[in-house]
Amino acid sequence: MIEERWRCAAVNIPDSGVLVIGGKGRNGLPLRSTELLTRQFGEGGGGRGMKWEWLPFTPMNKEHGVDPLAVYFQSRVYVVGCGEKVNEMEMLDVKAGGQWTSLIFFSHSPDQRLRINSMAIVGNELFVKG
Repeated sequence: MIEERWRCAAVNIPDSGVLVIGGKGRNGLPLRSTELLTRQFGEGGGGRGMKWEWLPFTPMNKEHGVDPLAVYFQSRVYVVGCGEKVNEMEMLDVKAGGQWTSLIFFSHSPDQRLRINSMAIVGNELFVKG
């Protein structure tokens, strides 16, 4: 791992590797950084022609506490802070070059915030539970 972290999230991105997201850094503060654990083919890897390598990846726009929730869904990674009162989450469009975008939750009041505790994928839908 490039940057020491704990209480982070991780998602498998098919044909790319495992994306490790946010968490708490060595100094105890939340991280925006992300890292991709990917398999490199060629020489190395104990003679099997592959090795694992950590690569820096696009940082998120903001920190999401020390317990981020993350899912990979329809070629995108969604991240939100677990237990935080929020009105938005971030989305990484993997196919569009790895740019993070903030998504604002719809509510009747712009000041209304949700305390998110879990995310789940069921069929072709992403559920966020407060």
